[in-house]
Amino acid sequence: YQNVIPNGRYPVACLNITIDPKSVDVNIHPRKEEVKFMHPGVVENLVTAAIKDGLEKALSRQIKREVRFS
Repeated sequence: YQNVIPNGRYPVACLNITIDPKSVDVNIHPRKEEVKFMHPGVVENLVTAAIKDGLEKALSRQIKREVRFS
C-alpha cells in the first residue's frame, strides 16, 4: 500500500478488535488512553494480515471490473 499513496500521506481506518479481555491491560495509563496487549506481536500480525487480505480483495474486484468494461 505504501507504493500507492503519496509520501507523507496515511490511509484512514477504524478497527473493531474483538479480544479476550484477559489479554488486555487497561491500567497502564491513568486516563485509560492506552491499552497493552499481552501478546502484541500476535495482534499486530492478525491486523496486518486482515488489512492485506482486505486490500487484495478490493484490488481483485477492481481489476475484474476494469477487465469487464474493457
